[in-house]
Amino acid sequence: ITVAIDGLIDIIDVIVPEDDGRIRTHYTLIDYHAHWLAGEPQAADDVSDARWVPLDKLTDYGIWSETLRVINESATARGL
Repeated sequence: ITVAIDGLIDIIDVIVPEDDGRIRTHYTLIDYHAHWLAGEPQAADDVSDARWVPLDKLTDYGIWSETLRVINESATARGL
């Protein structure tokens, strides 16, 4: 899809430790507020399905709570 970036929403740092306290995984998610310009979602080799989902149905998909929070922040910023 093609979008226009409207601004930064949040930066989420995720650190997953091993049982002994060492860092097992560390990744940073940078979430932007954007609006759709063109195109349709298409699945690639990292997912089996990609689609538009109404905001009130997002919880039906078992989405991570931080992802839901960021989507809701973006929706609120757009007045949705």
